[in-house]
Amino acid sequence: MIKFVLTKDSTVTLYDERYHAYFHSLYGALSESEHVYIKNGFLFLSDRLKEINILEVVMGTGLNCFLTHREMKKNALHKKQLTYFAIEKHPLEKLFIEELSHCVPFNEHTDLFFQIHKKEKLICLDDHFILNKIMKDIRQALYQIESNSIDLVYYDAFAPSTQPEMWQEEIFKQIYMK
Repeated sequence: MIKFVLTKDSTVTLYDERYHAYFHSLYGALSESEHVYIKNGFLFLSDRLKEINILEVVMGTGLNCFLTHREMKKNALHKKQLTYFAIEKHPLEKLFIEELSHCVPFNEHTDLFFQIHKKEKLICLDDHFILNKIMKDIRQALYQIESNSIDLVYYDAFAPSTQPEMWQEEIFKQIYMK
């Protein structure tokens, strides 16, 4: 069962009782994603490359994808070509997607949020942003990504104590080769 939880920055995260884990920091779902993935990942790299390939391990709510797209538009990076590979073995059910669409920041651009969560595996969010969703276990999913093609990894799995299978050396070696 999944529950909605308000974080300290007034944004929502989810709590998954199956794993006994929160999707984001309780200090702030939005703050965490903006600091870790956008500021210190995407924006750092975006100045250096014309084409960017991002791999997100565990898409979850789609927050990192949503924020990456928003930053491309906000910082006039829309001329760059971005391919976003999102691995998600257990996509959110429609009920949770519908409820999340009313929450900050998704409510600012609900059509984009719903587009990210379409059932299709390959989605053009716009002319410069392609979302390639891989709905498989990480070991199987990584075989679908060409070697030496990933520029940036958003590793957003639950903690090793919760999901030890996601934190094995073998997986990190495979990601490194991508």
